[in-house]
Amino acid sequence: MNVVFGPESVPDAISGANPIGQIQVLLAVPGQAIHLPHGFEITTAEFAHSGSDLILTGADGTELLVQNFFSQNSLPDLISESGATLAGRLAAQLAGP
Repeated sequence: MNVVFGPESVPDAISGANPIGQIQVLLAVPGQAIHLPHGFEITTAEFAHSGSDLILTGADGTELLVQNFFSQNSLPDLISESGATLAGRLAAQLAGP
């Protein structure tokens, strides 16, 4: 399970109800995959690297910030609601330097 932070309430953050323009924050935990919120499409997302964090931007403008993603010994996989998995190493390559 992800630890979720943000301006929205925890139930809204877990269900994926995230008003456009707000950033939903997920915390990378050692040895655990990152489960993306309901409705977030990883196949159309843009990836960016910001310090030790990974930023994902959905086609609809929804933003996810995965704190400490790049500080993990083994980069966590990203798993969508439908079960699609993106390897952490590939996510890092898509995010760039």
